[in-house]
Amino acid sequence: MSTFFQTTYRGNFIAGFDKYVDRGVFTKPAPDVYWDPKDGRWETYSATNFRFIDEGLPSSEVTFLTNAGALFDQITQQWAGLAEQKRQSTAWDGRLHKWVLAEFQGGGGAGSCREEYEKQLRYLRQLHTQGLLTDEQFNKQAQDTWERYRHCV
Repeated sequence: MSTFFQTTYRGNFIAGFDKYVDRGVFTKPAPDVYWDPKDGRWETYSATNFRFIDEGLPSSEVTFLTNAGALFDQITQQWAGLAEQKRQSTAWDGRLHKWVLAEFQGGGGAGSCREEYEKQLRYLRQLHTQGLLTDEQFNKQAQDTWERYRHCV
């Protein structure tokens, strides 16, 4: 992953930290939102479309005083230490402070997975058109996106 993406992903995590991470009685994170390390952004995973599986994956201690940047570094290291197959389907739960497997179930109506796949490709094309992704980066991320959604497209 290039420095640009690390910086962008880190910034995205920090920007959503107060909205999506439970840090005690004074915080109320939004439901159904998880950190997606593959796309580097907070994503809504509808309970009608996904089943979450707790396989005892790494967790983090989070308090009201937790630094968002330090937490991002910690969970990124945890994610990098997972087996490749698990990395493809994990999401970080900011309410429980741990990694979970997000298994796609469908349920959002016919084509919902295909629509999400096409949405991701549009986003990649936009970044490529704007010059934020090289041809090589675009091709790699498009292939990764296909691998992520091919089971349901």
